[in-house]
Amino acid sequence: MKSLILTTAYSLFLILFLVQCNGELSEDTMVLPELDSLSGRYDSPFNKHGISYGSVDIAYKGKLIILFEIETYHKGGCSGQISGELTLDTTLRGVYLTDVGTEIRFEFTNHRLHIIEQEDSQKHGMRCWFNGWYEKKIGGSEN
Repeated sequence: MKSLILTTAYSLFLILFLVQCNGELSEDTMVLPELDSLSGRYDSPFNKHGISYGSVDIAYKGKLIILFEIETYHKGGCSGQISGELTLDTTLRGVYLTDVGTEIRFEFTNHRLHIIEQEDSQKHGMRCWFNGWYEKKIGGSEN
């Protein structure tokens, strides 16, 4: 009986704690995945015919901070490159603000990186863009 009361009390405490957090846990209260696993190269051919290509290099620094470098190339001669540092939130999303004031959003999920460039960052040519899904290379091959 005493065990049942303790279990019920613990369950109620946990429910109240989650309700009080409104479903949003801070970095201090949330168990994060192994963030070092974010580091590496993410590749994405923009089309299946090899006309254009992009890659992102990620280095996790700690405390939800990453360094990144995005490169794009197109057979037509354009290329683009941008690098920087940003802080992720606990859902593994972050926003980088370019020097011209445009946003580049980063969203990590299941060995994939989704990059969303809100407007032209002026860091690439007309046929070279950063938008899209990038797959993490695992063990020297694309995943």
